[in-house]
Amino acid sequence: MKMGRGWIVLAGLAWFCGCAQQDRPPGMPDLFPCTLTFTQNGQPLVEATIEVVGVDSTEWSAGGLTDQAGRVELVTYGQFPGVREGRHKVVVNKRESEASEAVEEMEGGIVLSGGGSSLPTEYTLVDQQYTSAASTPLTIEITSGGEHEETFELGAPVRERL
Repeated sequence: MKMGRGWIVLAGLAWFCGCAQQDRPPGMPDLFPCTLTFTQNGQPLVEATIEVVGVDSTEWSAGGLTDQAGRVELVTYGQFPGVREGRHKVVVNKRESEASEAVEEMEGGIVLSGGGSSLPTEYTLVDQQYTSAASTPLTIEITSGGEHEETFELGAPVRERL
């Protein structure tokens, strides 16, 4: 009887471990830990969206959101810790919206709407060169040896209308 329970427990563990591995998408490469830190004028860049995109392939990009210290531990597919090996471009986005008066067309020109409705105005809070893979100068190299950590200083804060 005791022997039978042991086999049931082992079978359950084998099933659990097998299911956990099946959750990984087919063809997903090995992933390696990567923590990045971002600052503007030496201050942490908080709640910025970070994405790293492979230089040779955009497949298996990783990303995350910076914390109160400006740090982000990158994950692939939003759930798998780490980044695939290779050279990557680093994309940084932080935006804010501000309500503005809605505009209404009338026969004599354009007048502000008095109806209280508003359209948001979007602003980027980081230099626009960092906001796309095509223009960012930031790169990282992920290798299979150990954990990767790097800090990026993005210069003076900005507030540019999009």
